[in-house]
Amino acid sequence: MYLNNLWRAVLAVLTSRSILHFLLNIDRLGNAICAGYYEFTISGRIGYYAKFNGNRYWLLLQWVVDSSFYPIDGKDHCLRAYCWEKAYIRNSKNKKHRRGNDIALTLLSILVLLACLILTPIIWLISLIQSVKQKFD
Repeated sequence: MYLNNLWRAVLAVLTSRSILHFLLNIDRLGNAICAGYYEFTISGRIGYYAKFNGNRYWLLLQWVVDSSFYPIDGKDHCLRAYCWEKAYIRNSKNKKHRRGNDIALTLLSILVLLACLILTPIIWLISLIQSVKQKFD
């Protein structure tokens, strides 16, 4: 099951048709690597467990991701991702988010922290440049 899930995520990345789909599929591949379902994103998984489980682990991950993507998506990025997946992914009502074992959760934490460490300055810098540009236009 895990290898099939991982294989489908890799195929999705390789067959991406645009940069946006490529980035989305990379996110889904990260979720599959961390024992999540390949059609769901890391943000959606975090949003689901932060909302329905609410323990410190998921709330901390949610805070990290939400803070990183705030300039793009405003507050509650993870919750929005979960709601989007629930509404738009084919047969999402039949598919459940997978928590994963402790190894998968450790890997998820490392992946989220590294990705956010790289993406946060880029996202916030682009947001700052756009706001300065809008002031002068």
